[in-house]
Amino acid sequence: MFNIARKDGRLRDMPYFPTVKEAAARNGFIEKPQYDALSLALPVYVRLPLALGYFTAMRKGEILKLRWNHVDFLVNVIRLRAGETKDDQGREVPIVPQLLLAPRAAC
Repeated sequence: MFNIARKDGRLRDMPYFPTVKEAAARNGFIEKPQYDALSLALPVYVRLPLALGYFTAMRKGEILKLRWNHVDFLVNVIRLRAGETKDDQGREVPIVPQLLLAPRAAC
């Protein structure tokens, strides 16, 4: 809009807008066949945390800090409260069917 206004003679000086450097694209993602092979190669007690990361995109720190009071099986959701996430904003993570089927160690 500023460019149009400047062309039309309605704007004499173009304002300066500093730009923020864009973060580099994330890497390290795995595809389903890689996930399946990794899951089979890991000890049983690591498979559920792996499944949580793969199917929900939760961060490692969020997964490792989970407690039973975060999990609500009645509505199939994991509730992360404000202050418990990297950006300090709470959110709800759906428990997808694959998580209910993931092998896990006895509690």
